[in-house]
Amino acid sequence: MDRQAYTPFFLQPTGVWHRRYEALRSVFVEQQPLSQVADGFGITCGTVRNWVSEFRGQRDGGQPGEVLQFVEFWHDLTRKDPQWLYFDSRLTTAAELSQLAERGIWFVTIRRRGKGILRHLDALPENAWQKATIDIPKRRHQQILYVDEHVKVANRRLQFIYM
Repeated sequence: MDRQAYTPFFLQPTGVWHRRYEALRSVFVEQQPLSQVADGFGITCGTVRNWVSEFRGQRDGGQPGEVLQFVEFWHDLTRKDPQWLYFDSRLTTAAELSQLAERGIWFVTIRRRGKGILRHLDALPENAWQKATIDIPKRRHQQILYVDEHVKVANRRLQFIYM
């Protein structure tokens, strides 16, 4: 058997999820530095760092599916989907966010903003920010600014609002 003919399947995967799996395997099993993994798979070090962070969050914290499990629980209880959900982004994946959007469920995720997002938000013109009032009497910050953007997540166009 010519094993070299099959080596590129593992070292140069073309499928998105396969490449992600092999990159994570390189980090956790082979213990390669993030920069080396990024170079080897033709992706940025930031992408590898995000994949590692998301993987750790799913393994250490909530598992994927928790948000959709809650939606099903709520639907069974009330016979309808919730209108809004508010949760930590580590509890879900882009594919699950897409499923929520398909079901018409609005959601707010809480997440740390990386340097790239902060640079993007800082570069926005002042008129991109909109004002809103959160009408909860004891809330500390009732007047907020937000940016409403549409982004592509898991090959689907979703609306994101940054506050």
